Amino acid sequence: MFADTTDHSLLNFEQRLVFRTVARGEPLMSQGEAADFFAIVLSGDATATRASSDGPVVLANLGAGDIVGELGLLLGRLRAATITAATDIEVLLGDETAFSALLDLAGVHERIGLQVSRRLAEDTKAIPIGRGAKDLVQLRPLVPGDREPIYAAANAASPQTLYRRFFTPGVPDKRVLDHLVDIDFVDHFAWVCLSEDAVGIGVARYIRDRDDPSSAECAFSVDDNWQGQGIGTLLLGSLATAALSAGIETLTGSVLAENAPMRALFKKAGARSRHSEPGVVEVELSVDAACELISVNDRLALTATVVDIVHAGGLALTGQRQ
Repeated sequence: MFADTTDHSLLNFEQRLVFRTVARGEPLMSQGEAADFFAIVLSGDATATRASSDGPVVLANLGAGDIVGELGLLLGRLRAATITAATDIEVLLGDETAFSALLDLAGVHERIGLQVSRRLAEDTKAIPIGRGAKDLVQLRPLVPGDREPIYAAANAASPQTLYRRFFTPGVPDKRVLDHLVDIDFVDHFAWVCLSEDAVGIGVARYIRDRDDPSSAECAFSVDDNWQGQGIGTLLLGSLATAALSAGIETLTGSVLAENAPMRALFKKAGARSRHSEPGVVEVELSVDAACELISVNDRLALTATVVDIVHAGGLALTGQRQ
């Protein structure tokens, strides 16, 4: 967390903190209370739990070097978990002023924001999305734990599906697949589409244009067995909903000229197209228009899911864009 911080800056920051010990079994912070401080664990072990109808659910085990309580301060919300000392622990506590000083430290702002957005994404429950007369499918943000399933899906895909997605019939290099998993949830966001029984059936993503922050390139991948069932339409509308939350106005894409289903999908959303090179069509469409591909209720549910994730990640990336 403090890899880019000078000793002088770190010392000035430390002077804003208060040392405290918490005995084994005692709470450091409690779910539902106001988030008015954060803590850095110096020694010992602690457990993060969340209350549920079936009793406390363990979210994480914490130890020296972990920062806790930053989520509520960053998003201005009540505590989402209880932190209890599993052993006697030593911590440094900081109030909102100290938290602002923490975010001002070199490199910390970005790391905190990304850490929080990933935590929120991992904690997100899959959202049921209607498809008319068809069975429901579910959407959730892609998270680091999807790495192995992404590898497996690429290896299981047909040469035609790989060619339409990556413009090559072979499985992409592992570094390419890693890039598709290591996302920041703002400049690079992805939905995972699941069947009703929670089997992965597709992924949709956008990657913001570095030269034009209001535009992003989009891409889709749907399992061979689910193609032609409206999943692409659902994914495009859902992706546009997430892009809108991130301040993106235009989506672009590259489609093989022979990929009639994908060209028809973009046309449904009012996309403009042009031939950029032999066999490839470039498309451009309005995010607002693409949002109309799914129902208002689905858009509201998806927006409610991504708004905090995008907000946290956006705080992390603000300095980078400037």
